[in-house]
Amino acid sequence: MYDGDRGYIPLADATGFSVAGTQAAISEQFRIRIPRTMVVDEVSIVALTGGTAAGPNLVFGKSIAGTGTVAGFGTHNFGTSANNTGAAVTVSATTFAAGDHLVCQIAAGTAASTPKAQALIGFHFGVS
Repeated sequence: MYDGDRGYIPLADATGFSVAGTQAAISEQFRIRIPRTMVVDEVSIVALTGGTAAGPNLVFGKSIAGTGTVAGFGTHNFGTSANNTGAAVTVSATTFAAGDHLVCQIAAGTAASTPKAQALIGFHFGVS
């Protein structure tokens, strides 16, 4: 059931954020506290600066009340991409209660490229 407005949360300004290719451990890129019940059902990525080799993985997830483990609901691998190319991230619609945290992490591992990107999170208020 949908009971409200559709909206978008941009993760980065016009210059984007850098995603380092080599990560010794999972690192957090963004964390946003959700102010009211909403469903995240869309994530789009734009590689402002692409790469020519397998890139790092971004993991989008939920942390209940910001205190628990991050449960992923979508993953994106940059791979080989040209500058200014976009991609939709496959996500499972996920309900966030007020106080939960939306988290974007870079997965541990080694990748040959270090893209610069922007992300856009699509949501609607209410429950799914």
